[in-house]
Amino acid sequence: MKKELLTKLLFTLMIVLAGVSLTACGDDDDDPGQVIYTYGWEDKIAGGSHVLTNMEIVEDAFTTALGVKTSPFTMTGSKSECDAKIKVSCKKVEETLKNEVWDFSATFVIREQSSNQIVYSCEFKQGSNLF
Repeated sequence: MKKELLTKLLFTLMIVLAGVSLTACGDDDDDPGQVIYTYGWEDKIAGGSHVLTNMEIVEDAFTTALGVKTSPFTMTGSKSECDAKIKVSCKKVEETLKNEVWDFSATFVIREQSSNQIVYSCEFKQGSNLF
């Protein structure tokens, strides 16, 4: 009888441990951690005489708002939290830059590195403002 009870207890313990182990290995998007992003220009088209200066001004505005200096950069939190922080920061930059007229055409893009998914993009058109 004791042997049977001990066997049942061990079996129950194995099931519980297996369940905990499988749960801990889950791929949950909301698990806190570190997410790596890249930023840069896409679809560049030559512009006016101040194109590099203007592109640098725009890039500096985005990197300052994000609190980063280089690409790639790392943010701490879940992917969804980090994506949301990026979008909020970039929308604020758009507000500060929206009335400027640009002498270049290009798209500023931020991607999540592991999936290469675009998290944010903003198109700048030569001779016009953002909106």
